[in-house]
Amino acid sequence: MPYISRAEAAAFLAELGFPVAKNTLQKYASVGGGPPYSKFGNRCLYEHSKLLKWAESKVTHHECPHASRWRVIETGKDG
Repeated sequence: MPYISRAEAAAFLAELGFPVAKNTLQKYASVGGGPPYSKFGNRCLYEHSKLLKWAESKVTHHECPHASRWRVIETGKDG
């Protein structure tokens, strides 16, 4: 099925490791910043591909700023 409800969207994201509450999706629909959605009457409908793209865009990758320092301590060598 190409469209899913807000509750189904929250469950879908949670299954993929992106825990988002249904109420959070509702808030994003009101204030912005959430995944794209379509309307059918007064219901918001989401697409799997757009949910996944949105969730992945929210992931940030961090590296320890002292990673090279720890490497020196562990190995006793620079590099």
